[in-house]
Amino acid sequence: MGSNGEAKHTILLERWQTKGAQRQQAVVSEKLRKEITQYIREHRAKAPAGAPLLASQKGGAFSSQTIQQVFRQLYEQVGMDGASSHSGRRTMLTKLAERGVHARVIQQIARHSSLATTQRYIEVSPHLLRNAVEML
Repeated sequence: MGSNGEAKHTILLERWQTKGAQRQQAVVSEKLRKEITQYIREHRAKAPAGAPLLASQKGGAFSSQTIQQVFRQLYEQVGMDGASSHSGRRTMLTKLAERGVHARVIQQIARHSSLATTQRYIEVSPHLLRNAVEML
């Protein structure tokens, strides 16, 4: 949260929070930033500074395993059996590619150190192929 009571445009991820054990920043879309700000005002206004955004029943942060389980349950509720939190990540990166976002920008959003890793996440769909050919 910023000093103005609104969610920030970037989230600082500490070493212990990232897969590669490096400090990184995640950029937050304006739409998500507004949703987070509204959620905090409605549900977390009295939470102490530094408290997790989504608190467990005991008031602490959720474990990564719990978050993965929640995603799995949400996907199942909408008929996407077998999907995972990682499925959403792959879909997001593929959608960015379909909309013409440069691969290096997608790499930064994904916080991958290697462009080759990012390229493995992007699924080449008929839509993506058609868009590429239409640019000729």
